[in-house]
Amino acid sequence: MDVRGSAHEVVTLMGIDGAIAAASTREEGTRFVDGRGRPVGEFPASDAQDGPTAELEVLRGDLARIIRDALPPSVRIRYGDAVESVREQDRVHVRFRSGLAEEYDLLVIEGVRSGTRDAGFGGAVVKKALGVTVACGAIPRAPQDDRWWRWMVATRGRHVTLRPDGEGTTRATLALLNGRRDLRSMPLAQALQHFEQEFRGGGGTALALTGGYVLAAFLSQAGPDGWAGAFHRYEAWLRPLVEETQELPPGLPRLAYPRSRAGVAVLRTLTRIGGSKPLRKASGRLAAVGDARRPLPAVAQPGPAETDRAG
Repeated sequence: MDVRGSAHEVVTLMGIDGAIAAASTREEGTRFVDGRGRPVGEFPASDAQDGPTAELEVLRGDLARIIRDALPPSVRIRYGDAVESVREQDRVHVRFRSGLAEEYDLLVIEGVRSGTRDAGFGGAVVKKALGVTVACGAIPRAPQDDRWWRWMVATRGRHVTLRPDGEGTTRATLALLNGRRDLRSMPLAQALQHFEQEFRGGGGTALALTGGYVLAAFLSQAGPDGWAGAFHRYEAWLRPLVEETQELPPGLPRLAYPRSRAGVAVLRTLTRIGGSKPLRKASGRLAAVGDARRPLPAVAQPGPAETDRAG
């Protein structure tokens, strides 16, 4: 996961930027290669802060662990359970899969594919499928592997990447433009077989960090209009950033996943041009995610009475 822009500012305010830097994968940049592994274009992390490789790259599990370890003792974490139903009256009534029932002042649901959100909001949740499926996993690190993220574009709408992970292994991904076919709904064995057939012979959180901080900030600033006003200000601040992040350039993702040899050649030529030193910064901006480029709202510190009540 890359931590850049507003998310980098958030982890600094949280005081965990040092821990994230220590857990960094130390990726040196992104190098696009052809089928033989020869460089087509590259974006060094030191040259373009907005390129595919951010200043801070960290594994999702390491980031989750760092955030968990930074939580105060008053925060309870419940493992091995899930929200089964939600009912809202004067408070939020939550029933868990384990049979436990609890009441809360506020329930915050996170996650693109959250079953809890689907149960709570039903048809109000609109999902836009991009028609791309990605399979990923860890493989042994080879002696010739360096600290670069290697990325190959192949015909038939396929991408293959190899990325250092800082733990002695390499993270490999296979991405496939599959149109309307939902590989996630297939049994795992069938989906893996489909990937094997498609790739035979062939060579991600910044927004979540920012969104969580902004929600907390506006809740802490809640005034006479209560939480309703805080939610309104949260949406007004975050929605433009979310819409900008979700708005893909015209033609994507199909242009980035060419099916023909001619399409691959054109994309590699554009990558070579975009990777040239004069254009690295401008082309690298296409990879920037979750950077609001405006001040984050401040978290209001509670007074003594509020602190006692929160405890």
